[in-house]
Amino acid sequence: MNTCPKCQKPVQEKDVICLQCGARLKKLDQKFTVTSKEKKSSSPRPPSLPPNPVWNLLSFLFLCFTIFFAYAYVFHFSLMFKITDFMLTRGYLSLCDHTYALYQKIALSKDQNLIPLKYRQLKLERYLSAKKEFIPSPIPLKILETYQDDLRVTHLKVFLDNHSTGSLIVRNEYFYLKSSNHIYPSLPASADENIGPVKARAWEKITGGVSFKGLPALEYGKGVFSGKIIFNDGVHYAISPVNLISYRTEPVTLENWALIKKEEADGRD
Repeated sequence: MNTCPKCQKPVQEKDVICLQCGARLKKLDQKFTVTSKEKKSSSPRPPSLPPNPVWNLLSFLFLCFTIFFAYAYVFHFSLMFKITDFMLTRGYLSLCDHTYALYQKIALSKDQNLIPLKYRQLKLERYLSAKKEFIPSPIPLKILETYQDDLRVTHLKVFLDNHSTGSLIVRNEYFYLKSSNHIYPSLPASADENIGPVKARAWEKITGGVSFKGLPALEYGKGVFSGKIIFNDGVHYAISPVNLISYRTEPVTLENWALIKKEEADGRD
């Protein structure tokens, strides 16, 4: 019979510890432990999925948008209007309206003054468009010259006559082109082209240039823009028809289009 090496009491052969003194009689079965690790390491791994290029692209675009949004929100909120300008040129006026409302809520205090003008302009534009009737304006608006340069920037020289009883502030951002339900905001004022900011007194006439980007290329017979130029400061609303039909660096109107075509035909002969 086996005995405990510590207390010399009899123990069974299968005992691991002595029931009398608690001494360990033999080590655990190492073979079982090793075998378990071997079995675990030898189990087959599930096959890895191949990379998805679409998912990678979406993740990259989301990351870029997040970086752009964070930068614009903190440092340059005016960049946020790139998104709303895209909506306007595509005709998503209702969506743009909701976006302006969102901007109004989330903008920092230093950027709150950038939003009300654009919001009021769109509200007035949608209100008058829904009425579908002509409303006489006390501010006559006319186009004096039009042309489109090689960069597809459309330049207009406009004339504004303040027939209202009070003074009127005129700025570049108060002008935009409209065709059907699409709106093309004016570009920021430059040293060569601007129509303000200026304070026009009652019955004072203002002349200046405004430019627009995003219109189709106005090549002979291939691109035609027919719409309206609008002055809208959120309170006053003036409108004038505009037809741009050529890709030239001098003024082109529907009246002299036939003469231009005749000059081209004579040149080919």
